[in-house]
Amino acid sequence: MARPDRPMNIHHFRRSTFFLQTLLILLPITILSGIALYALRQDRALIEWEARERARTMAPEIAQRLGRGASQQINRLIADQSRNLDLALRFPVRNEPTAVPGATTGDESRVDPESTQLQCLIIDGRIRVPADFPDVPVPPDWPTAMTAEPERRWRAAEQAFYRQKDLARARRAVAALAASKPPEPARASAEFGLLLLAAGERKDSTRSRYFTDLARRYPDALAPSGVSVADLSLIHALRRSVPDALPEALWGELVHRVIARPSFLTVALLEEAERSIRTAPMVRRLEQLQRLWLAHERTRRLLRALARQPSGMIGRAQVWLQLEGHSFLALSSPFAGSTGGKEPPAGNAASYITVIPAARLEKAFQTALDENRRDLPAYAGVRIQVADRGWTLSGITDNPAAGRPPPERAELAAAVGQLELRHEIAAVLLSGLREDLRRVGPRAISGRSLGSGERVGLTGPSGSHRFQVALELADPNVLYSGYRRRVFLASGLVVSAAVAALVGLFSTWRAFERQMRLGDMKSNFLSSVSHELRAPLASVRLMAESLERGRVPDEARRQEYYRLIVRECGRLSSLVENVLDFSHISQGRKRYEFEPVDLPALVAETVRSMEAYAAERRVRLAFSESLEVSQSFQPCWDGPAIQEALVNLIDNAIKHSPAASTVEVALEPGRDDAPVLNRRDGAFPRIRISVRDQGQGIPDNEQAKIFEPFYRRGSELRRETRGVGIGLSIVRHVAEGHGGRVEVHSIVGEGSRFVLDLPVSPPARSR
Repeated sequence: MARPDRPMNIHHFRRSTFFLQTLLILLPITILSGIALYALRQDRALIEWEARERARTMAPEIAQRLGRGASQQINRLIADQSRNLDLALRFPVRNEPTAVPGATTGDESRVDPESTQLQCLIIDGRIRVPADFPDVPVPPDWPTAMTAEPERRWRAAEQAFYRQKDLARARRAVAALAASKPPEPARASAEFGLLLLAAGERKDSTRSRYFTDLARRYPDALAPSGVSVADLSLIHALRRSVPDALPEALWGELVHRVIARPSFLTVALLEEAERSIRTAPMVRRLEQLQRLWLAHERTRRLLRALARQPSGMIGRAQVWLQLEGHSFLALSSPFAGSTGGKEPPAGNAASYITVIPAARLEKAFQTALDENRRDLPAYAGVRIQVADRGWTLSGITDNPAAGRPPPERAELAAAVGQLELRHEIAAVLLSGLREDLRRVGPRAISGRSLGSGERVGLTGPSGSHRFQVALELADPNVLYSGYRRRVFLASGLVVSAAVAALVGLFSTWRAFERQMRLGDMKSNFLSSVSHELRAPLASVRLMAESLERGRVPDEARRQEYYRLIVRECGRLSSLVENVLDFSHISQGRKRYEFEPVDLPALVAETVRSMEAYAAERRVRLAFSESLEVSQSFQPCWDGPAIQEALVNLIDNAIKHSPAASTVEVALEPGRDDAPVLNRRDGAFPRIRISVRDQGQGIPDNEQAKIFEPFYRRGSELRRETRGVGIGLSIVRHVAEGHGGRVEVHSIVGEGSRFVLDLPVSPPARSR
C-alpha cells in the first residue's frame, strides 16, 4: 500500500510549494495595501483634527460677531417701535397721510403692525407696560365707602338720571352732590349721567367736545358697575362727532385710552370709532391703531403666561412661550435702580421684559451670519441655542432649507455669545405706575418730575443675555473632498496592483491545476486499471503464443482460442472506456445544471424503472413518502444526476439483497439534529432520500472505504457480484456536487441503509 500513497504525497508537496509561492507574491502587495490604508486613515483623522482646531479657534469670534450683529438688528427694531409708539402718543393729526400711529415718516423703517410689543415692564408680578386690565369689570368700593350725606345725594342724582329723566332736577341733584364733596368717581359718574341726559342722540360737535373733556378730566374714574367713565364718554363723543371733522382732542384721547389705559371696553371703543370715521386719512390711521391694539393684546397674553412662571421673570431669565402656534422668547433684565446689583427685596422688584418673536430672532441671527460669512469655512454650519431651544442657521441665504442639518450632523466646537439689548420704553404713566416707579426705580426716570399725565421715556441699562453658538460639520463632502480624491487615487493604484497580481495568480493556478489533474488522471488510470488489465492481457498473450508456435493442432480448439481472444479484447475495451468515463467525472469536469425538480415524481419514476431488474432478482421494491413533504415540492437540483445516484443506490441494494427480501426507498425532510451547511444568509433546508436493503450488512471499519473508487469488500463479494466498484463513488460525487453528503448506516447481518442528505437549494459555489 506504500506505492499508492506516493502520488498523493507528491501531489500534496506540489500544492504546498505552489501555495508558498503564492504567499510570497501576495505578501508584498498586502503589506503595501495595509500601509496605504493606514496612511489614508491617518490623513482623515488629521483633517478632522484640523477642522476641530480651526472651529475651536473661530467659535468665540463667531459668537461675538453674531451677538453684536443680532443685537444691532433687535435694538434697531426696538428703537423703531419706541419712536413709532411715541409718535402715536403725540397725536399728529396734521401730518401726512402716511404719518399714522405705529408708523414713521421719511426713510425710517416701519414697525410691522402684526408683530408683538418688544419692550415690556413687570413690577411685582404685575404687567405695567403695555398696560394691563382685568378681563371683566370689577365693581369699585366707593359706592359703599361714602358717608351718609354724599351717598344720599348720589342716590337722588341716580334717580333723576335714569328713572325720572328730568334735566332740571338732575342738574340740581348734581350740584347738591358736588357741594357734599363726594369721591371723584361719584362726581365723574354724576357728570356723565347729566351730560348723557342733556346731549340727546343727535350729532353735535359741541356735545362731543363735552364728552371728550369729561374723559380727559376723569381718566381713572369707574362707574358703580366697574366700567370706565372715560371709555363710556369717548364712545358717546364718537357717536356725536361729525365724520369729516374729527376733533384733534377726541382723536388724541382715543389713542391715549387704547394704548395707555385699555379696558374690556376698548374693543367697543375701536368699533365705534370705525363706524364714526369716514375720511381716508383717518381710516388709515385708525387701522394702524387697531393693529397696534392687537399687538398689545398678544403681548399681554404672553406676559400673563410669563407672570405665572415660578421665577416671575425677576432678575435675568430666558423663557420660551407659545401663542397661536408661534414661539416667542422672553428675556428678563432687572429694572434700573430696583436692585442695585443685589438680590431684590420682597415687594420691591421689577424687570424689563423683551419679547422677541422666534422668526425675528432667527432672522436677526441669520442676517448677522450673512454679514460675517467670509471667515466661515464652507463645510461648517452654525447652530444657535437660546435657553432650551436651538435652531440651525441657513447655509445659503436665498435657500434656507439647504442649511437644515441631517440627524448625524457632528459638532465641531461651541462658544458662548452675549446678546446686548437696550431698554427703551415709551409709555404714558398710569397713576399706579407712577407710585411703582418712585418705589422700585427712581433713577430710571432721570430725575424728571412725575406730573399727572406726563409722558416719560423709561431708559435702562443694556441687558446682557447669553446664547450658545455651535459650529457643526454641515457638509462632509466639502471637508473631505481632497481626502476623497486621494483615497480614490490610492485605492485605484492598490486595486490595480492587486487585480494584476490576482489575474496572474489565477492564470498560474489554472495551469497548475490542469497539470495536476492530468497527473492525477494518469496516476488513477495506472493504479486502478492495471490490476483489471493484467489477467485478460496475460490470458490473451498465452493463447496468442500457443497459436503462433503451433501448439494447438486441433482446428476446433484454435477457433475457440480465437473466440476467447476476441471476447477478452472486448472486455478490455469496455473496461478501459468505463474507467476513463469515471476519471472524467472524478477529475471535476462534471458540471451540474440546477433547476426546479418535481422530487416525488422523480423518485417514483426511478423506482418504477428498477422494478423489472428487481423482479429478475426476486426482490421487492417499496417507495414511501413522508406526509411533511408536499407532492408539488420542487428543490433546485440537477434531476438527471440525482436520478443516476438513486439508480446506483437501488442497484447496489438489489445486488446485495437476498431473494424474497424488500428494498425500501423513502423520501423525508432532514432531521433537526443533522449537521447543517451554512452560507452567508443562514442555513439551507434539507431533504433526505434513503434506500434500505436486507443484505449482509457492512462492518464499521469498511463503511468509510466503500465510497472510494474501485473499492470492493472481500474476495467472496467480488465473485458473487459484478462491477468494478465505482457506483458509490459516483453517488458521493453527485451528493457533494449538490452541497450535500451521502451517509451509510449498517449492522452486520441486518442490512444497510444509504441516505442522500441534500440541501433544497445548493450553495452558490456548487452552481
